[in-house]
Amino acid sequence: MKKEVRTPAWIDALIESLSPPHLAEEIRGDLHELYLKDLNSKSHQVARAKYVLNGLGFLMQNFFWKKSPNNHSTSIPMISNYFKMAKRSLLAHKGATVINITGLVVGMASALVIFFVIHFELSFDTFHSRADKIYRIVRVSGKDMSEY
Repeated sequence: MKKEVRTPAWIDALIESLSPPHLAEEIRGDLHELYLKDLNSKSHQVARAKYVLNGLGFLMQNFFWKKSPNNHSTSIPMISNYFKMAKRSLLAHKGATVINITGLVVGMASALVIFFVIHFELSFDTFHSRADKIYRIVRVSGKDMSEY
């Protein structure tokens, strides 16, 4: 009875995850054939070591393969391209750029001021244990509304 041939599973898993799906089985088959050839001519340990080296060498040589046509690794060059186009557009239309950026700055500053004013108004009397039950009554009177 012939001994069962087992290749290192972690190399097979790496090949499965890092190589293109349509080539993974072919790559594993080629590595397995080399492993069997080494196993017939050399010891089991040497054959396993060569299998690991061949698998890692193949992955290092082809490390930047895409896993599938719908891979999301192409989004980084696309985003950099968007920034280039935006920069060129902003430089081409300087007047509109100034108006848009000014509006953005004023809007953000207004939102921050409103946030901090509301935060300040809600911070009164929060040191009490039942601060949510405290109410403040203000009476304004007088002709010029100066009496409180």
